[in-house]
Amino acid sequence: LMTSSPRKRFGLSENLNDFTVYDLNARYNINPDEFLSMGKSTPFAGWRVYGKCMATFLDGKPVWLAPEAREILKDRI
Repeated sequence: LMTSSPRKRFGLSENLNDFTVYDLNARYNINPDEFLSMGKSTPFAGWRVYGKCMATFLDGKPVWLAPEAREILKDRI
């Protein structure tokens, strides 16, 4: 559901070196001021949520890392 279906839906390749790593135990409050996009509007501001994207890899190379992941992986990438 999280990999094959979106790939088919959006016509993405089946490259197994493209993946995202989540920390399902991470808890945090949604803060629109921390959004990378210019759009800051959300009905979920202030909500406490679980599960955080830690890293995204394309062709096995990191294209986005959460600050926590940068610290952990700094000597490996």
